[in-house]
Amino acid sequence: MGRFFSFMAGSVMGAAVGAAMALLLTPYSGEELRELAREAAYTKREQLEARMRELQESHKHSPAPEEEV
Repeated sequence: MGRFFSFMAGSVMGAAVGAAMALLLTPYSGEELRELAREAAYTKREQLEARMRELQESHKHSPAPEEEV
């Protein structure tokens, strides 16, 4: 039981130190970070939609596969 307690205590301490360091060292405020994430998600969505349109167009113009008999 002592090893398990030591492991859990170390995990909790590591998580707490990691969270504190993230809060202290982040270069952006929460609002700025949310805005950056929102913009990145919007950009990726636009890129994905454009790629989907390209694939749909190329699929329309490709010959139909031959049926196996």
